[in-house]
Amino acid sequence: KFKEINDNFEQLEVSQIFESVKKGLMLIETNYSSGEASETNAAASGIRQLLEDLKVRPEVGASLQGDIFNTICRGARKTKFYIRSASSGVGKTRHALGDACQIAYPLRFNTENWQWESTGNCEKTLFIATEQELDEIQTLVLAYLTGFNEENFLYDNFNFEERKIVEQAVRVMETYSENLFIVRLSNPNIEQIKAVVRQNWILHNIQNVFYDYIFSSPSLLNEFRDLRIREDVALNLLSTDLKDLAVELKIFVMSATQTNAKSDEDKAIKNEAVIRGARSIIDKCDIACVVSRVTAEDEEILALPIQKCGRKPNQVTDVYKVRRGKYTNVRIWSLVDLGTCRKKDL
Repeated sequence: KFKEINDNFEQLEVSQIFESVKKGLMLIETNYSSGEASETNAAASGIRQLLEDLKVRPEVGASLQGDIFNTICRGARKTKFYIRSASSGVGKTRHALGDACQIAYPLRFNTENWQWESTGNCEKTLFIATEQELDEIQTLVLAYLTGFNEENFLYDNFNFEERKIVEQAVRVMETYSENLFIVRLSNPNIEQIKAVVRQNWILHNIQNVFYDYIFSSPSLLNEFRDLRIREDVALNLLSTDLKDLAVELKIFVMSATQTNAKSDEDKAIKNEAVIRGARSIIDKCDIACVVSRVTAEDEEILALPIQKCGRKPNQVTDVYKVRRGKYTNVRIWSLVDLGTCRKKDL
């Protein structure tokens, strides 16, 4: 064996010897200095097991509101990060809270047939609010569960039958009290958000996170003050960390952004060009869309579909980024009730 190795060594060029030594060092360096994300595998590695796993558990998540939107994104998929953009007043927070309730509570009241119905979801969810107080969110949760406008709760405007439904909704919230947790961060930075998500993941086993919306708070900008990082870069770092949390903890994360003045002028399918602060926010997300109000011009174009459907949409969602999906650059017309945080795709 010694003679065989020595003969092979005598035949090597100097460059080949260096390559052999470098290869050994590189393998050691990879094992100790690189994370799991840097692991290299053959394309065929575990392919049969992957196909078997997809048979048992297809790549779908708990259903979000809106049947068409839910079909496009295949639900709230774990390890994925979705972003919904909208201008002020369109209802970013109410959209997010409606989706959070849809995932967290398995029941909600149908005001058309006056019966409670199963929505099929019952997963632990965290909602991180940036502006609303706890009581403001609680009335919205009750509005979603009952289908009664939030204003009725603010004025305590209910008849006898409605009060019974409200009491039943309170019992639903108490029964599934471990399914929806609320945290308020009025001046968040990246480290605070990461700490809150990890803490609730450990203590409450949360599987879904809704972060109200991405914005440049004083605390976020102060976090990078010494590095002299621009505002758009800080927003991009926040978005990147939300995606990293989704992958690290194997949870679903959804957030929102504000749009700029161009969003009202753009008549085509809207994209990242209308995002205020930094277009790069959507670089790491898996699903990106823009929600806007339906205009009178839109209603004229939709006259025939509206007549056939019998309902008039009040919001439109432009889905312009879909990873691992076949539908992109599509427009969804929806009827959204911001008073109950409910949404129906038409």
